[in-house]
Amino acid sequence: MPEIWLPYGDVQVALDIKAENLFKVLEKEGNALGQEEVREKLDGLELRGRCAILLSDPSSQDFQILIQLIPILESKGLERSDLVLFTRKDSIRNVRRKADELLLKVSETKRSTNSQEAFEGQSSFGTLLSISSTGFDPMFGFSGGPVGFSKLIGSSAIGDAFFSEKPSSPAPGQRTSSAKFIEDLLPDYSDIPSIQFTSHVGSVLNLFVGPLFECHKNASEALRQSNHIRISEKLKGSIVSPGRYVQSTLSIALKALWNSIGSIREKGTLAIIAESSDGLGSEALRLYSLGRLDLKDRIRHEKYVDGMEDILFLKSIQAKYSTLLVSSLPNYYVERHFGFSTARRVGGTLNHIVEKYGPRTKLFVIPHGSEILISAGNSNP
Repeated sequence: MPEIWLPYGDVQVALDIKAENLFKVLEKEGNALGQEEVREKLDGLELRGRCAILLSDPSSQDFQILIQLIPILESKGLERSDLVLFTRKDSIRNVRRKADELLLKVSETKRSTNSQEAFEGQSSFGTLLSISSTGFDPMFGFSGGPVGFSKLIGSSAIGDAFFSEKPSSPAPGQRTSSAKFIEDLLPDYSDIPSIQFTSHVGSVLNLFVGPLFECHKNASEALRQSNHIRISEKLKGSIVSPGRYVQSTLSIALKALWNSIGSIREKGTLAIIAESSDGLGSEALRLYSLGRLDLKDRIRHEKYVDGMEDILFLKSIQAKYSTLLVSSLPNYYVERHFGFSTARRVGGTLNHIVEKYGPRTKLFVIPHGSEILISAGNSNP
């Protein structure tokens, strides 16, 4: 009996699955960039004066890059006191802990409709440097770059982009009109220095240095090549873990749902293994769990709240597929408000699917669903 280990928060849990039920483990193996390759790319950065380093969605890879970047900047005459990390309020604690080890200052971005006002003391910085991971995003196709920049400053741009298109289903890996909308709002920042990277299982696979928009375009194409899996046929069920992240939330787990739904047939079941020990992960999910978010009213009056698209996409998915969740979240909220069936353990997801579709039902297992995009046949992501 094959034993497959799946990330579950900070640990891994074993899925014991019979060979007759396992169709395939969907995983990509990429060659991580070596430290010397990373240094060579970073050496091309030319920064002047004090530098505001913008971390839109901080991860361990961001700090891997910073560890190698700082000595390069110091060799070019910048001091650590010239560098200030900027991030969102919900990331400030994790960033500050890492920044203390690097002897760097940290500041929280201000929520502002004006990007000029988002960074305290911006006029005193000679350079803004954006560092972000490019991943799959259900509304914008790809995260990071200008999308990450907009989320970092907390402006109304994300909500405006949502209402400009009013998407009804997730579109990870696709160029969307919402992404174009964001770019059109940020012409003054299209050429700020940027480090964009793609990653898988904690390793940096690709790294691009240069103007923000150009780097994000290149990183998005590299991600599509390295982290996309085509399958010959869809099955009745898949078991997926989002992978391991700095934070474990339902919002991150849903990324795995959007990316993996292409692996199953209509009326099939997708089971997510996601501890979610850090909670729900967005204000929209929090309000919805309390019954305090009227989605139709919000859309009608164009009142956006962070993460609202996830609720809309979840409803559209659950109209065609069954969804099952293993997490530490209270079953009451997961079942009543979010429409998931639940299981107590990873083995319970397998039992659920086999009992529903038959003892010889074949399944996909996807260990890092938030980083890998699945599509069937010749269909494009």
